[in-house]
Amino acid sequence: MLAEVKLDIHNDEISDGLTTGTSDSTEPLSKNSEHEAELFAINGSEADSQNDNIPAALKAYLRTPEQKQAEIDAIKAESRLRWLAFYYLSRREYGKAELKQKLIDKEQDPEKIDALLDEFEEKGYQSDYRTTLMLIRENIRKGRGRGRIKQEFYRKKIAMPGNIDELIDMANTESDEFSEFVDDDADNLVDGVDWLKLAVIARTKKYGNEIPVEQKEKAKQLRFLQYRGFNTDICFAALNHTTETLDERF
Repeated sequence: MLAEVKLDIHNDEISDGLTTGTSDSTEPLSKNSEHEAELFAINGSEADSQNDNIPAALKAYLRTPEQKQAEIDAIKAESRLRWLAFYYLSRREYGKAELKQKLIDKEQDPEKIDALLDEFEEKGYQSDYRTTLMLIRENIRKGRGRGRIKQEFYRKKIAMPGNIDELIDMANTESDEFSEFVDDDADNLVDGVDWLKLAVIARTKKYGNEIPVEQKEKAKQLRFLQYRGFNTDICFAALNHTTETLDERF
């Protein structure tokens, strides 16, 4: 019985020894792995720092022909986009959305267009507000009424300002707001927009300087004036005036 107990104790010691040996052997391996990882990280950062220390001229020299061509193409594309935007704005004022569509039609990158137009807006090269003033002034010059002017904002995708009616009413030669959009032939706009005079001029240019008599002719000219965007009362009043009789109102 004593011999069996000694044998069991001996076997337990051997088992414990094996277990301890196994755990001791794995610990150095773990430390080695950590050390290797640290060396790898150090070597990697040194390699990156060495790449950063390469002169720019040498980096440019080491570029592949494909990389060089890609950079040239990118520079050309950006230059063309910028040139196109300046070209359109040199001809007249454009709203941001309308100008973007013009550039997209020229197969330009939409993301780069957005970035460029943000820059132009910040620097004052492009302004939706200036475009608003220009749009109002241009439509009045063409003999269009208030309703037609507002339709143009939707057509050109320009956000209509809350004070649109106020801006329309102040679109005259005496207004500092519109001073840069004044034309030499706008002497009919002195103390505000003379909508009746504009309507009569538009009617007589289309149908002659005669007051319509027949009902059919009146209806046709009335529809024309309504299409031009004049208010209903202005349309009816314009049927009863010629350019010569307008001064009789005063």
